Amino acid sequence: TLGQNKAMKTAQDLMTSQVYSINSSDELDTVIRNFLQYGVTTAPVLDHMGDVLGILSELSLVKIFVRQSLKESKVVRIGQFSDILEEPFFVSLDTPIAGVMKALVQSPTHRVVVQNLGKQMVGVISPKD
Repeated sequence: TLGQNKAMKTAQDLMTSQVYSINSSDELDTVIRNFLQYGVTTAPVLDHMGDVLGILSELSLVKIFVRQSLKESKVVRIGQFSDILEEPFFVSLDTPIAGVMKALVQSPTHRVVVQNLGKQMVGVISPKD
């Protein structure tokens, strides 16, 4: 029928492709400053190859700050705290909306990372999208 001929919406239709992400080598003070300056509440953390290590949330950032403040180390890089990052939930560009919604509900940060066929991050979907 006519309604079924229209292409079903996918993750690609919903995602935000301009994503603020963090490199695992970024320093803690820079990340905190950027969260505050840009109003960021969560961000994917990428390794040197561009793979998503996890999701940094505001709560994760507080935990890192507290843990770091108990140590003597002056230079702190986000990658040192990969155990605190939230587990990333992934969908592909062609994941139907129902699959995206399921992943959003299951994700502790209510964010999903959209990957291309090469498993590289191409976008993020949040409840605002």
